[in-house]
Amino acid sequence: SKNAFAPDSVVEQTLPAGAQHGINYNSDGSVTFVFYEKDKNGKRYDWCYLIGEFNNWERKSEYAMKRDESAGCWWITCDGFESGKEYMFQYMTGNDDVRLRLSDPYSEITYEGNDQWISASTYPSMRQYPSQTSGYVSAFEIGRSSYNWNVTDFKIEDSNDLIIYELLLRDFTENGGKEGNLKNAKAKLDYLETLGINAIELMPIQEFDGNDSWGYNPNSYFALDKAYGTRDMYKKFIDECHKRGMAVILDIVFNQTQNHPYYTLYGGTANNPFLNESAPHNWSVLNDWNQGNAWLQDHFCKMLQYWIKEYNIDGYRFDLAKGLGTNESYANDYDGGKYNESRIAIMKKYTDAVWKAKKDAYAIYEYFVDGAEEKVMADYGGLSWRAFTD
Repeated sequence: SKNAFAPDSVVEQTLPAGAQHGINYNSDGSVTFVFYEKDKNGKRYDWCYLIGEFNNWERKSEYAMKRDESAGCWWITCDGFESGKEYMFQYMTGNDDVRLRLSDPYSEITYEGNDQWISASTYPSMRQYPSQTSGYVSAFEIGRSSYNWNVTDFKIEDSNDLIIYELLLRDFTENGGKEGNLKNAKAKLDYLETLGINAIELMPIQEFDGNDSWGYNPNSYFALDKAYGTRDMYKKFIDECHKRGMAVILDIVFNQTQNHPYYTLYGGTANNPFLNESAPHNWSVLNDWNQGNAWLQDHFCKMLQYWIKEYNIDGYRFDLAKGLGTNESYANDYDGGKYNESRIAIMKKYTDAVWKAKKDAYAIYEYFVDGAEEKVMADYGGLSWRAFTD
């Protein structure tokens, strides 16, 4: 029974100096895992363990995570891992009534049960999902080889003259989406070049539930969805776009999630600091992020910088920018047409994060009304989706 489990006593200890949230690769070959967990009332679960294929997915005393209460984090440093070998893992946290298995919110790759339906041509040598666990699984690898970029200094001459092709990898190539992948899309780049475009906007490619989606149901912001290919395939696609003078812009979804770890932690309850019990605006789908949460904003800022640094992307299209205000901002603003200072502050914060990583990157906001906010952000240097044209 659940109550038969006797957890180890929690050791209170400060995080190692310099440790960041997520997976930290240390110079001595060890790995430090840091997982933030604290509800809206400042409370935490009773225990947290690192489980994975290195301990048969079981809670063991040597993998009981320590707690830094001031940082709100569970953490543990482990060693003995082989360089060049990938290890799957999860965090298991809970109390007498709750058992949760969670992926790392900062993981660069996640696995799920539906991966078995991804074709070998799309994702060669797909790893088998572990039968001993459930839910989303993260992975890490010491000494993972890096991609050698052919184009390292790409730049569009005039950011006000973007001719963008919006591309859903699932549907861009044929066979009903089963072979709608990066490999086949890359083979069509010469065709796209003949159209005269100078930018491709990829509809959401961050890990989403299942394999068949437009991508507006993200569950991990640092992992790419494997339904389109491997991490190196994504990089090769971007490199080939740059060779042809085409920028790559990512469509990102900061309004909602389906099964992100921060949702799984506390569900759609009043205790969840990251998400709202119910959306404060009329555009809600799935589980609505609490945009005013400073921790979540920091998570998004780190993500924006990560994709630029790691994948050489050229900018972002912010989906539903009118939904990125604090909860209080929507009391009398359900049409999104009124001026709201919180939306301006949040969009400037995200835009600054983008420009800190790449000063000439594109920040494109999905605005569909003609209002004062659009003018402010345009003057700030951003670009807007605005007019509808039949």
